[in-house]
Amino acid sequence: MGFPDESEYQGGTTSGELIHGIFAFSNHEVYDGEWRDDAPHGAGEHSALSGERYVGEWIGGARHGKGTFFSALGHKYEGDWVGGALRAAQESQLELRAKVRRKRVAKAQQWRHV
Repeated sequence: MGFPDESEYQGGTTSGELIHGIFAFSNHEVYDGEWRDDAPHGAGEHSALSGERYVGEWIGGARHGKGTFFSALGHKYEGDWVGGALRAAQESQLELRAKVRRKRVAKAQQWRHV
Protein backbone atom coordinates (compact mmCIF):
# COMPACT_ATOMS: atom_id res chain seq x y z
CA MET A 1 0.00 0.00 0.00
CA GLY A 2 1.53 3.33 -1.07
CA PHE A 3 0.99 6.84 0.29
CA PRO A 4 1.22 10.30 -1.37
CA ASP A 5 4.49 11.11 0.47
CA GLU A 6 6.05 7.91 -0.96
CA SER A 7 5.78 6.00 2.32
CA GLU A 8 4.89 2.33 1.92
CA TYR A 9 3.12 -0.25 4.09
CA GLN A 10 3.25 -4.02 3.76
CA GLY A 11 1.12 -6.01 6.14
CA GLY A 12 -2.31 -6.71 7.48
CA THR A 13 -5.27 -4.37 7.56
CA THR A 14 -8.77 -4.55 9.00
CA SER A 15 -11.41 -2.20 7.58
CA GLY A 16 -8.63 -0.06 6.10
CA GLU A 17 -6.76 0.21 9.45
CA LEU A 18 -3.13 -0.96 9.74
CA ILE A 19 -2.84 -3.82 12.25
CA HIS A 20 0.57 -5.49 11.86
CA GLY A 21 3.25 -4.93 9.27
CA ILE A 22 6.20 -2.98 8.00
CA PHE A 23 5.86 0.76 7.33
CA ALA A 24 8.69 2.41 5.39
CA PHE A 25 8.45 6.17 5.91
CA SER A 26 9.47 8.64 3.20
CA ASN A 27 12.36 9.79 5.48
CA HIS A 28 13.79 6.23 5.29
CA GLU A 29 12.77 5.26 8.84
CA VAL A 30 11.12 1.85 9.19
CA TYR A 31 8.65 0.53 11.76
CA ASP A 32 7.90 -3.20 11.89
CA GLY A 33 5.21 -4.18 14.34
CA GLU A 34 1.70 -3.73 15.63
CA TRP A 35 -0.56 -0.75 14.91
CA ARG A 36 -3.68 0.81 16.36
CA ASP A 37 -5.43 3.97 15.11
CA ASP A 38 -2.70 4.46 12.47
CA ALA A 39 0.09 4.65 15.08
CA PRO A 40 2.63 2.15 16.43
CA HIS A 41 0.90 0.38 19.32
CA GLY A 42 1.99 -2.91 20.90
CA ALA A 43 5.25 -4.69 20.15
CA GLY A 44 7.45 -3.28 17.41
CA GLU A 45 10.83 -2.19 16.14
CA HIS A 46 11.72 1.25 14.76
CA SER A 47 14.92 1.85 12.78
CA ALA A 48 16.28 5.19 11.58
CA LEU A 49 18.65 5.90 8.71
CA SER A 50 21.18 7.19 11.28
CA GLY A 51 21.51 3.67 12.71
CA GLU A 52 19.38 4.30 15.80
CA ARG A 53 17.00 1.50 16.66
CA TYR A 54 14.30 0.86 19.29
CA VAL A 55 12.84 -2.56 20.00
CA GLY A 56 9.99 -2.81 22.46
CA GLU A 57 6.52 -1.72 23.42
CA TRP A 58 4.59 1.25 22.02
CA ILE A 59 1.40 3.08 22.98
CA GLY A 60 -0.20 5.61 20.65
CA GLY A 61 2.97 6.11 18.60
CA ALA A 62 5.31 6.64 21.60
CA ARG A 63 7.82 4.29 23.21
CA HIS A 64 6.00 3.08 26.28
CA GLY A 65 6.67 -0.06 28.35
CA LYS A 66 9.65 -2.41 28.20
CA GLY A 67 12.13 -1.64 25.46
CA THR A 68 15.71 -1.25 24.30
CA PHE A 69 17.18 1.68 22.38
CA PHE A 70 20.41 1.31 20.42
CA SER A 71 22.10 4.61 19.56
CA ALA A 72 23.96 5.26 16.31
CA LEU A 73 27.18 5.25 18.36
CA GLY A 74 26.52 1.74 19.68
CA HIS A 75 25.20 2.63 23.16
CA LYS A 76 22.38 0.52 24.55
CA TYR A 77 19.62 1.85 26.81
CA GLU A 78 17.26 -0.76 28.23
CA GLY A 79 14.37 -0.38 30.62
CA ASP A 80 10.91 1.08 31.12
CA TRP A 81 9.80 3.83 28.75
CA VAL A 82 7.04 6.35 29.49
CA GLY A 83 5.65 8.68 26.84
CA GLY A 84 8.70 8.25 24.62
CA ALA A 85 11.38 8.71 27.32
CA LEU A 86 13.39 6.19 29.30
CA ARG A 87 12.08 6.19 32.88
CA ALA A 88 15.62 6.19 34.33
CA ALA A 89 16.36 9.36 32.36
CA GLN A 90 13.23 10.98 33.75
CA GLU A 91 14.18 9.93 37.28
CA SER A 92 17.72 11.22 36.77
CA GLN A 93 16.33 14.62 35.77
CA LEU A 94 14.12 14.68 38.87
CA GLU A 95 17.06 13.66 41.08
CA LEU A 96 19.24 16.36 39.50
CA ARG A 97 16.60 19.04 40.11
CA ALA A 98 16.19 17.89 43.73
CA LYS A 99 19.97 18.02 44.22
CA VAL A 100 20.14 21.57 42.83
CA ARG A 101 17.29 22.62 45.15
CA ARG A 102 19.06 21.08 48.16
CA LYS A 103 22.26 22.96 47.30
CA ARG A 104 20.36 26.24 46.97
CA VAL A 105 18.64 25.72 50.32
CA ALA A 106 21.95 24.82 52.00
CA LYS A 107 23.65 27.90 50.52
CA ALA A 108 20.76 30.15 51.61
CA GLN A 109 20.93 28.75 55.15
CA GLN A 110 24.69 29.26 55.15
CA TRP A 111 24.26 32.96 54.30
CA ARG A 112 21.69 33.40 57.07
CA HIS A 113 24.22 32.24 59.67
CA VAL A 114 26.94 34.63 58.58
